[in-house]
Amino acid sequence: MSTTQRRIKFRCLKSRWFIFIIIFFTPHFTNLYSGSLGGSPGYFAFQPVHNVFYNRQSASGFVRMDNGFTVTVTNLGAESKIGSSVILDTCISVSGAIDLRETNTIFLQSDLILDHGVTFSSGGNIYGYDRSVILHGDLTIPDGKIIHTGGRVVIDGNGHKILLGDSSQLFVDTDATLTLRNLVLQNTKNQPGHPAVQCASSGSKLCLDDVELALADDFYFNRGQMFVHNDVAVTGTSAFVYRSTNSSYITADSTFYFNPNTTFEFRPSNVETPNPLAQNLLVMQDATSQFYLNGCALKATMTGMRLTKGQLIFDNKVTITSAAQLELKDTGSWVYMNYGDTVGSVKFSPDGRYIAAGYDYSTSGYDIYIYDLSLNSVAYANYDGSIKSINWSPDGRYLAIGGATNSSGDELQIYKFDGSLLTLVLSQSYGHEYSPTVFSVNWSPDGRYLAIGGQFPTSEKELQVYRFDGVSLSLVADQYGQIEFSAVLSVNWSPDGRYLAEGEYCLSGGKLRVYGFDGSSLSLVDEAGSFNSLESISWSPDGCYLAVGGNGDIQVYYFDGSSLSFAVGETFGNDVSSVNWSPDGRYIAIGGGYPDPGHSQLEIYSFDSWNWILNLIASQSYGTEEEGWVESVNWSSDGNNLATGGGTMVSNHGEIDIYTLQYGPETYGQSISNSIVFGNSSLGLDYDLNVRVLAGAQAIVDGILNDDNVN
Repeated sequence: MSTTQRRIKFRCLKSRWFIFIIIFFTPHFTNLYSGSLGGSPGYFAFQPVHNVFYNRQSASGFVRMDNGFTVTVTNLGAESKIGSSVILDTCISVSGAIDLRETNTIFLQSDLILDHGVTFSSGGNIYGYDRSVILHGDLTIPDGKIIHTGGRVVIDGNGHKILLGDSSQLFVDTDATLTLRNLVLQNTKNQPGHPAVQCASSGSKLCLDDVELALADDFYFNRGQMFVHNDVAVTGTSAFVYRSTNSSYITADSTFYFNPNTTFEFRPSNVETPNPLAQNLLVMQDATSQFYLNGCALKATMTGMRLTKGQLIFDNKVTITSAAQLELKDTGSWVYMNYGDTVGSVKFSPDGRYIAAGYDYSTSGYDIYIYDLSLNSVAYANYDGSIKSINWSPDGRYLAIGGATNSSGDELQIYKFDGSLLTLVLSQSYGHEYSPTVFSVNWSPDGRYLAIGGQFPTSEKELQVYRFDGVSLSLVADQYGQIEFSAVLSVNWSPDGRYLAEGEYCLSGGKLRVYGFDGSSLSLVDEAGSFNSLESISWSPDGCYLAVGGNGDIQVYYFDGSSLSFAVGETFGNDVSSVNWSPDGRYIAIGGGYPDPGHSQLEIYSFDSWNWILNLIASQSYGTEEEGWVESVNWSSDGNNLATGGGTMVSNHGEIDIYTLQYGPETYGQSISNSIVFGNSSLGLDYDLNVRVLAGAQAIVDGILNDDNVN
C-alpha cells in the first residue's frame, strides 16, 4: 500500500471514529427537539427524536433525523403571520413522519434521502432546482393530503412506490417541473378535476422516467405538458384521459406502454373541433419513440388524433374508437334546496365532491355552506354580510369569500376546508375606505395568487392581486381607478395564469379588459366592448376565448395573446349574472333573471368556433317558483353536472339546483380530417408512422382510420 493510500485510509478511519464519538459521547444532541441542525464542517448531528423547525431554520451537513420532523410557524411575533420554511442541505437520510402543517415548505439545497416507511402526515410544499427526493423505501401520502412541488424537483423511487391515499395528490405549480423516476405511482381514489398528479397550468411539466402508473381509477391529465422517458407503463383497468391543450412527448428511445384492460383516451379541451393543431398534441420525437398498445383500448373524440414519426405497436386484441364523443342534449334530473335568502355564488370543488354556496344575508345566522351532491350540509361558517363571490383554490384546500359585511368590515375572508370543517384562516378589509364591496374573488391556476375586484363607497373601482402563502395575503399589484360610478364586477385568470380579465360596471361605458401579469405587476394588454354592466367573465379551457355576460346578452371574444376580437353575441334578456365555460370547451352555461319571452333563466349554448356561432342546446326555468333569477352557474369538473344558485320573488328565498346533464350520440358527422390519422404526407417521409401489428394481434375499429403515410 502506498503512502498516499495509507493516508486516505487513515483519514477515513479517523472520520468514522469521529462520527462514532459524536454519536455516543454528546448526549445533548439526543435531547434536542427543535431548532436548526448541523451547519459547520466536520459537524455531525444525530437526532433520535422528532425535530421541530421554525421559519428559516435548517438542517445542513452530516445530519441524521431518525424520527422525522415538523415545519411550523413561530408562536409569537411577526413570523407567525407567514408560512414557515426549512432549508435542507443534508447528505444522510431521514426516517419517520414529515409534517409540513399543510402550508409550510421544504427548500432543497441538496438531495433529500427518505428511508422506508416515511409518511407525509400533512400536505405542504417541496421546492428546489435540480434537486432530488430519493426513496429508500415506499413513500406514503395519506388521504386528502396534497404535496405541491415548485422549481425543478425529481422524486427518484429506486424501484419503490409512492402510495397516494384517497384524494391525495401531487400538485405541480405553474412553471414548475416534477420528474417521477424509477418508481410505481399507486393511487387509491381520485376524481377528474383532482387527479393523482395535477399540473397547475400550461407552464407546468410532468416528466415520467421508468414509471408504472398503477391506476385505481381514471387518470385525467387536464393541463400542462407530459414527457415520457424510457419505459412508462399504465396498468390496472382504468383510463388515462388526455385533456390538456398542450403538446406532450414520447422522447427518443422511449415507450409509452398500455397494459391489457387499460385505455388511452385522447380528448383535449380545445374549443375548436375539429382542430388540426389539437390532433398533434401527442408527439413522438423520432423513429425510436414507441406507443405500445397491448390488449387495451385507444379512443379519440371528434378533435381527431394524428400520430407521426415513431412506432405504433399493436399487441393482442386492441379496440380503436375514433369518434368516442357524446354531445349535450338537455338538462336532466335535478336536486334542489330552498333555504335562506338569495344565493350569491355557488362553486363545485375541484374534485367535484362538494358544492360551496355563499348567501346574501342568510336568516339562519350562517352565510357560507359546504354541501355534498345530495345537498346535505357538510360544513358552515358565518360571514355576517352579503356574499357576492365564493371560489375554491385549485387544490380544493381553501375557500375565498368576497362581499359586503354588516359589522366586521372584513370583506375578504379565506377559510380552510378539511372535508368536514371550515376554519377561518384570515379576514381582512378590502381597499382603504370604510364599507367597500368585493364583487369577485378568483385564484390563479396554481393557487399562489388571489385576484379581487370591487368598489368603494365613493364609486371608485379597484383590481387587486395578492400573494397567498397559506397563512397570510400580501399585496402584489393593483389597478386603481377614479372613474365615476364604476366597479369591478368580475375578475378571472386565464388557464395559464399569464393574464387576468376584468369586467366592470360603468355608466359611461364599461370595458372588458385583459391584463398581463408577470408575478409583480399588471399591464394592460387590450380592452374591448362597451358595457353598462359586465357581470361575469369565463375563459375557455384553451385560453383562446372569453365569454362575457352583460347588457342583457352573452358575448364571446377571441384572444390571441395580444388583442381581443369580437366573435359572436346572443341576446339573453334583461340581466346576465353568470357565464361559465364547460370543462371540455364545447359549451357555455348562462344564468340570469327576468328574461325576454322565449328565454329561460338558465341556458346552455354550444359554440361553433369555425363559424363563430352560438347554438342554443338547452334551456331551463330556474327554481320551483316563478319570477326567479340565477346569480351563479357552475360546471362540475367532469362536465356531468351543473349547479345554479339565485333567488325568487314569491317566497323570498334562495335556492340551489344541481342538474344532471343528458348526453347522447354525436350528430356531427365524422370526416377523415378529424379521425385517427397515421402519418403526415404533407411534411414528407420523416413524418411517416411505423404501424406494427405483432403476431396474433388484432385491431377492432369503430370509426375512421386514415393512413396518411408517404410509404
